[in-house]
Amino acid sequence: MDCEHKTAPTQQFGVPSVRTTDIANGRIDFDSCNRVSEKTYRQWTRRMEPRPGDLILAREAPVGDVGIIPSNTRACLGQRTVLIRADERTLHSRYLLYLLLTPEMRHELQCRADGSTVSHLNPSDIRSLDIPPLPSLAEQPPIADILGSLDDKIELNRRMNQTLEQMARALFKSWFIDFDPVRYNQQRQAGGQTGPADEIHARFAHLFPARFQDSALGPIPREWRAGTLGEIATNVRRTIKPEQVDPARPYIGVEHMPRRSIALPEWETAEAITSGDWFGFVLGHISSDPFVQYANAGSTGTKMPRANWDYMSRYGVAVPAEAVASAFTELVKPLVERIHGNIHENHRLAMTRDALLPKLLSGELDARQTERLAGVAVQ
Repeated sequence: MDCEHKTAPTQQFGVPSVRTTDIANGRIDFDSCNRVSEKTYRQWTRRMEPRPGDLILAREAPVGDVGIIPSNTRACLGQRTVLIRADERTLHSRYLLYLLLTPEMRHELQCRADGSTVSHLNPSDIRSLDIPPLPSLAEQPPIADILGSLDDKIELNRRMNQTLEQMARALFKSWFIDFDPVRYNQQRQAGGQTGPADEIHARFAHLFPARFQDSALGPIPREWRAGTLGEIATNVRRTIKPEQVDPARPYIGVEHMPRRSIALPEWETAEAITSGDWFGFVLGHISSDPFVQYANAGSTGTKMPRANWDYMSRYGVAVPAEAVASAFTELVKPLVERIHGNIHENHRLAMTRDALLPKLLSGELDARQTERLAGVAVQ
C-alpha cells in the first residue's frame, strides 16, 4: 500500500509517522519519528492500517531501506514510503524482511529506481519484483529467528549505549554546566538538608568550592576560570592516506561523531582531538548541543561544511582545577569503555549476520547447522 503523497500534520506526542530517514538496517527508529494525532492517524491509515509484522520500505532517499513494525506498536506511513504485508499462507513476514535485505534484492530495487533528480521506486515496480523460490512456510521462521536474534542483540547494545550516554551526559551537565557540587557545598555550609541524590556530590565535594564568581561566561565556580577548548585539548592532524590506516587503531575525528552522541558506530581516517586527563571534560563539551551549534555557525564549504580547529579551539569553557577534570574522567571512562565494547560487538554481530544472510536464504546452510555459529537457539 502506497503512502499518502503529502506531509502529515505533526505534533509533539502521538502515533509515530515513519519517514524514510527513520528506516535503516532492517529496523525502524521510532524514537526519531514524527508524531501525529489520532485524527490524522485515522485519515492516513483509512485504506490499510499498519500492524505488527508489516514492512515499511523507503521508495526514495535511500531507495530500498526496509524495516519491520514490532509487536505492540502503531505507526502510519510518512512520505515516500510503502507498506508491504506478507501473505501469511506462504510467507513469514520477518523472512521477507531479510530477503529484501540481501545484496541481490537491494541491487534489484536500485536498478528499478528511476528519476532524473532523485531516484525513486514506483509501487508497480515493487509489486512486480521477482523473488527467489521460497522454502516451506515451516522452514522460514527458524531462519528469520537466527538473523533476528543477531539483530535483536545489536539493538539491545544500541539502547544500552543510549542509557550509558545519558548517564555520562547527565553527570557532565551536573558538574560543568549546572555546577551542582558547588551548590551542594553551599547548602551544606548553610546547614541545609541533603538527600540520597547528593551522594555523588558528597564524594567529590572536597574538589569543588562553595562559592561562585563572575566571569565572561557568567557565574562560574570560584577559583575556576573562563577559558577556551584549545587550552585543554590539542588537535592532532596527520596526513594519512586510507591505505595507511591501521584497522586495529582506528583514527576518529569529531566530524564523524553522531550529533549529541559520545558513541562512534563508524570510524575512518580523520582529524582527531586529544585531551589526556581532560578526556571526559572535553568529550562532554564537544558532544554537546551548544558546541555543535557553535561549530555549525563557523563551518565553511557547500558540499560538506566543516569547522576548522582554529575556530573550534576558541569555544568558551569554564576551566576547573585539573583534579576535578581528572576525577570526572575516572568516573566517565568506564561508561565510555563499555560503549566502545558494545559498538565493537555490534560490528562483529553485523558481520556474522551479513555472512549468514545469503547462505541461510539460499539454503546453503539450514537453521540447525547455524545456531551454534550464530550463538542463538532455534525454537
